[in-house]
Amino acid sequence: MLSYAIAFASHFFIEKNRPTAFRHPLLSALADVHMCALFLSGSLDRELQRVGLGDRTIAAGAETRPPRLASMSPGTPENS
Repeated sequence: MLSYAIAFASHFFIEKNRPTAFRHPLLSALADVHMCALFLSGSLDRELQRVGLGDRTIAAGAETRPPRLASMSPGTPENS
């Protein structure tokens, strides 16, 4: 529940929008359970590939970068 509270607060105060989960709470909860089941069964990567998102970095705040640049922090000579 804490993760939902943090996510909802960030929608309101940072993104200045209303989370879709407020309009469709049951659908949102079912999608969360489905994604967790895919993750726990090891099928999430396959599902992301199926919907065309498999080549992206899926993480909070992560940017999509080529693997060689993923470990480089901004400001290093290689990124200049």
